[in-house]
Amino acid sequence: MVYRAADHLREMAKVANMGAQNLRQAWTAAVDAISEAEADDFRVGSDLSVSDRGRYTSQEGNVYAARKVKAEEHHSFIAMRTGALLSEDNQVGTRLQEGAVALANMIPASWGVPPPEQPMTDGNGGLEPYDSDDGSYTGREIAKELEQFTDGKRRGIKEVDTEDEIFDLWERFSHGGVRVPIPEDVADKIYDRVVLPDGTTVGVRESAGHGPTLDVGYPPGVDGPKKVHLPESPPPPIPPAAPPPARGEAPLIASPPQMPVVDHPPTQAQPGLPPPWAPDASVLDPPQVDLPAAPDPGILAGVGTAIAGIGGFLAFLAKPWGAFGS
Repeated sequence: MVYRAADHLREMAKVANMGAQNLRQAWTAAVDAISEAEADDFRVGSDLSVSDRGRYTSQEGNVYAARKVKAEEHHSFIAMRTGALLSEDNQVGTRLQEGAVALANMIPASWGVPPPEQPMTDGNGGLEPYDSDDGSYTGREIAKELEQFTDGKRRGIKEVDTEDEIFDLWERFSHGGVRVPIPEDVADKIYDRVVLPDGTTVGVRESAGHGPTLDVGYPPGVDGPKKVHLPESPPPPIPPAAPPPARGEAPLIASPPQMPVVDHPPTQAQPGLPPPWAPDASVLDPPQVDLPAAPDPGILAGVGTAIAGIGGFLAFLAKPWGAFGS
């Protein structure tokens, strides 16, 4: 409800600022119209009447008539500009009054908490704490009790060990408070929220990093811890690295991986017979390949003799005189 009212007030502030600018422009236009009439030697009265400052003789009847027409023109121009100023002022005032009525209608009737009977000051200008008679906590009492808890990593934050402790604090501190409507955009994060008679707000919500969290908002003049949640869990420890082997010491070798179990034992096959785990030869018949026939041994001998004769002839060509002597 407070968020919606604040949004409404911001919209009304925009209306007021824009209205002020429009009024300033309309006022400037009206003043300029009056200044133009006065610069033309006319007098403008408080009732926006325009009169000529000059005096004319009977022979200047034409001049007088022209000045009279000019005065009417100035009067019409001034009336138009001042009418625009009045209209703008009425529009801005009407919108602001409607906004004030809408703001008053936003306050629920259940929020009408009667003021405390005891005085809020001690007579010397100092504020006195509000003492409730319904067993509800005050902001000062909550702040005093929360100061006894363990400090968090940041100022204004306290920590407890278990979620039950947070919900126990919520049950005690929220006693006697009036529930505050939760906005729809945060309804999945805030469990509940109340306002106490002295204006202190207490809520419990789910935090992404700390789980259930207690939130406390204090009235003016009171200060204390504003959040209570679980301590932040430390990251898991990193296992230390294995030390390097000392000089002369063989490094540790990891165990070999588990090899798959062979579905047949390595039995010794009998000579001339396939092993018992081998596939049936009748099923896996390898394809037959036609090989060329072996050459006749006599042909191979003749080819060798011919190659030897060619080699001797080539040697003779290289050193012909060495073959026959000097």
